[in-house]
Amino acid sequence: MANHQDFNLELRQAVIPTDEALSGMEVAETVSPIIEEETSFWLKNVNLVIPETDPGDEDPGDEDPEVPGTISVDPESLEFSSEGEQKEVTVTASGEYEIKSKPDWITGDFVGNTGTLTTVILTATANDTGEYRMGYVEFALTSNPAVKAILVVGQLTAVAGTISIYPETMGFEAAGGTKLVTVTASSAYEIASKPDWITGQLAENTATLTATANGTGADRTANVVFKLTAEPTVTATLAVTQLKE
Repeated sequence: MANHQDFNLELRQAVIPTDEALSGMEVAETVSPIIEEETSFWLKNVNLVIPETDPGDEDPGDEDPEVPGTISVDPESLEFSSEGEQKEVTVTASGEYEIKSKPDWITGDFVGNTGTLTTVILTATANDTGEYRMGYVEFALTSNPAVKAILVVGQLTAVAGTISIYPETMGFEAAGGTKLVTVTASSAYEIASKPDWITGQLAENTATLTATANGTGADRTANVVFKLTAEPTVTATLAVTQLKE
């Protein structure tokens, strides 16, 4: 058997590609005959061609996305008393911001500023609607109004006061006189209206009414109205009459 030696092997353009380039690699093959002592060997000379990388082929997803900005509020909800009051909210924003919308019963003032933290004082007016009310205060970045933070605000309603009297009717003689009325009220009260021939004095839960003599020649009637001082619409009415002389 022939001795196979001195093989003239020629490796053309032998390049070791990276794993990432293998998928795009073009492989060209040529065949060179080597004949020695009547025996032929066919050796493949492999030409590895690595394609150039186009910078435009980079995945755009690898780029850092543009940050639109951030804004947040702490706390995210506030409840106000029925009488109205001030409360603070801390706004953390990546840039300048503003109050885009709010209920008409809320006002806002920008005060302290420490870095990205800003203190905003919100003031609620008294709630005289007789119902609980709520709304939303919207903060948004000035440069990008789509970036916003919502604060939920609510306000309690005052419990309606009460007032009642006993008796509810009262008659005076023609000569006049003084009589007492018991007033039961949930808070301070006063006489809202009365005829000019009646005077009244209040002491705790008692109203002392005095009628002057009736010299008109005719019977007369009128009303004495009591009301709560803080809630003028809450009233009690005493019907009074006086005979003629």
